[in-house]
Amino acid sequence: MAEFGLWSRLKSGIKSLFRKRARKRRPRLAKKEGLKKRLKFGLKKGGKRGLKRTKNPRLISAVEQKSKFESQVPARLTPLRIISDFSVVQLSPHTQRAYKRDLNDFFAFLRMENLFEGWANQVGPTEIAKYRDYLIHVKKLSKNSITRKLAVLKSFYKWCQAQNWIHHNPAELIRSFPQTQESKTGFLKEEEIFQLLNSLPQVTDERLSKALMRVGIECLLMLGLRRSEAASMRMGDLKFEGGQWLILIKGKGGRDRLLPMPPRLINTLSQWFYRITEEESPYQSMQDNPRAWLNFFSRRVDSPILISTRAKTYESPLSDSELARIVRKSGLKAGLIGKISPHMLRATAITYALDQGASHRGVQQMAGWTSPLMISRYDKRRKDPKFSAVHKLKYGFDGKKQKEAKLEESEGIKNTPEKDA
Repeated sequence: MAEFGLWSRLKSGIKSLFRKRARKRRPRLAKKEGLKKRLKFGLKKGGKRGLKRTKNPRLISAVEQKSKFESQVPARLTPLRIISDFSVVQLSPHTQRAYKRDLNDFFAFLRMENLFEGWANQVGPTEIAKYRDYLIHVKKLSKNSITRKLAVLKSFYKWCQAQNWIHHNPAELIRSFPQTQESKTGFLKEEEIFQLLNSLPQVTDERLSKALMRVGIECLLMLGLRRSEAASMRMGDLKFEGGQWLILIKGKGGRDRLLPMPPRLINTLSQWFYRITEEESPYQSMQDNPRAWLNFFSRRVDSPILISTRAKTYESPLSDSELARIVRKSGLKAGLIGKISPHMLRATAITYALDQGASHRGVQQMAGWTSPLMISRYDKRRKDPKFSAVHKLKYGFDGKKQKEAKLEESEGIKNTPEKDA
């Protein structure tokens, strides 16, 4: 028994000795801990020199999936604070407001999916695609609205990536609807334009709100302005250069432009200024005494041109929503069928200018666009057969009409005065 006990102790000692040497030569990991460590660092098990890098595609994809969602967002920055910081970067206050609204909708969706706190480390392309389907089937938004919201998301995550808060943009590979050149905004025909203008009250009307209808609609219709641009006009923006009155329009994205003012609008504004400034303005019109009016505008640089009739003083500017309400009310009063909006008046001005032979460069300057591609989007009669270029193909006429066209061309050449040599 003693020998058996001695032998067993010797045997166990030898086993423990070899076990320690094996542990020093190659570390053994627990099954679960080893798997976690291999997924984290991309390591494979075994090898003479310990753990080495693996080339297993399954482990590599797992490592990339994990590192893709790793974020370094400071704890003090909440999602609402980050949305506010991202919006402030934009130039236009209207763009800031629109970006905040779109991002708040996205984070409301994340809250429903229990991903609000993990917007940086748990949201991937799959979640963005679910949000797109949510906008299509639940919200039932138009294709243009969905494309805009996805574009805001891509820009937001790209901005976060530039801040080194995330390593990958989850919305980068999400496809949106193709951009179309079709616009659903309607326009007024020529007879409807005069029907609207003839139904407007005069500036000398007893009620100030009725007088404001004419001033607001003429500014939109005769200058082709956005409603935000019309609401932000100030008296200091009026200038007299080269024998004509000009107005400086503060456009979208900080792009300003000078527009000439039609005579009809100049007379309307002269009467309007005389009424809202309590007879401090010159008695003559802006056409008759421009020097006196320039002196008057220099004293009221920040005074708004379109004032809010709901305020107690005449120094409160008209808001965008009030201007839209005035346009809708004027359309109903004129008996026009359909909903009239400020954007429809802008599209009408652009379409009518193109019909009268305005150049694309002139229309682009009037509308305040950086790209001439927008002209085709706002030209509401480009599909009208009456304006087709087929009518200019003289060889498409019959023999009688060809002779008439040649006769008209020859008479036009004869009536053209010759230049001096």
